[in-house]
Amino acid sequence: FDAVLALAGAVPVGAFGVLTPVHPASAPPAPATSTACPVSSWSLARRVDQLLLVSGEFSDLGASAGLAGEGAGGFVLFGQPPAGAGPSIRSGIAALDADAARAGQVKPWMSTDEEGGAVQRLVDVIGSIPAPRTMAETMTTAQVQALVAGKARQMAALGVDLDLAPVVDTAAATDTVADEDQRSFSGTAATVIAYSRAYIAGLEEGGVVPTVKHFPGLGHASADTDTAPATDPRLSILQAQDLKPFVDAAERQVPVVMIGHPIVPGLTGGQPASMSPAAYDYLRQRVGFAGVVVTDS
Repeated sequence: FDAVLALAGAVPVGAFGVLTPVHPASAPPAPATSTACPVSSWSLARRVDQLLLVSGEFSDLGASAGLAGEGAGGFVLFGQPPAGAGPSIRSGIAALDADAARAGQVKPWMSTDEEGGAVQRLVDVIGSIPAPRTMAETMTTAQVQALVAGKARQMAALGVDLDLAPVVDTAAATDTVADEDQRSFSGTAATVIAYSRAYIAGLEEGGVVPTVKHFPGLGHASADTDTAPATDPRLSILQAQDLKPFVDAAERQVPVVMIGHPIVPGLTGGQPASMSPAAYDYLRQRVGFAGVVVTDS
């Protein structure tokens, strides 16, 4: 993501997303780039390309070669590659990096969703991670950090830079909307904070950049925003629990926040959060987050 942040002072967003400005001091170090010319000399189209994460498939990384050469900021990699696919993934990602370098482009960021439970793309390659709810109910935070650190080292060895996890929504164990009963750690902000800290620490220990999601919270949304419009409770209600893990993440300088698509009464004026200037302003000014903002898919 921040490959261009340090260069352009801008931030990438989700699969087919858009970036928002970030303070350079808050951005992680940028990967080495083969581009010697300053960003100020780039065309507008090239700068826009660098703000996009586009979808790709672990099983067909070669199909993304053209996009890497054209300057896509990064890739969100999907699919369920089989056991033993590690070498082909490693070589496929290295080839995309080489395609970008040959075209004089910035090295693209390679990301995927490795949350645990039902949402993990590399389960047959690096092994399983329990669902967040199961982790919070059966494991200590130290155990979670150690487990995730091991998985992150395996991800980094494949060439994956960025994990679009952990989920820091607060949701009751009875809330099956978007599988939040399993994807969220707890319905209590304090528990979410404790376990998300462990997950984040494990990713960083293993060399993978974490992402907290889905600001301002999907744990009490009326529908799954992957399939339908959804409305959150009013902002004043979100402040009591749902927003607390994002405030904690900002205070701890977690580098990336994913913003979701719920409409938030009292904040977004009928727009999805991802399309609402007021939501970004709240995240920056009230929550105090100064890192990368990426939209949900």
